[in-house]
Amino acid sequence: MCNIRGTHYLGYAVTLTETNYTQTVVILTPIRNAEKSLETFQTQIMNLSYPHNLISVFFGEYGSTDKTFAKALNISQDLKRFGSFRDSRVINLQMSGGIYGSDDFRHKVLGYQKYRRSHLEAVRNRLVRYALQNGAFDQVLWIDSDVEEFPTDLVR
Repeated sequence: MCNIRGTHYLGYAVTLTETNYTQTVVILTPIRNAEKSLETFQTQIMNLSYPHNLISVFFGEYGSTDKTFAKALNISQDLKRFGSFRDSRVINLQMSGGIYGSDDFRHKVLGYQKYRRSHLEAVRNRLVRYALQNGAFDQVLWIDSDVEEFPTDLVR
């Protein structure tokens, strides 16, 4: 119980008005050597509370040396078939370059960060160009594939 200006309150209730969602959203996710993180990413996307029929998910694959592309294709199909997402695609961006090696190496070696960031910028630019040429969306949301957790109401 708290006392606010002489009035005692035992609790509170919040009532949210029902919302009629109409805006379409595309989630853009660049992927490279992300095979191990894609299942967790899929779970997080499937748990989004925004209406799935208004969400598209586009993966932009570039230069993977593992089975990222094949795994992303399976996830893309699952999102459409079982999650009722508006659209889901895996695009091979056909880009070479970038920095390979362990996460520690790629993220901590200061001399490579400018090159690494400029390469990722080129990947993101190509992915957003593809998305905007292949669909009309009200909102664009970038989510990296290695983000392990985000709120279910992220899009709302």
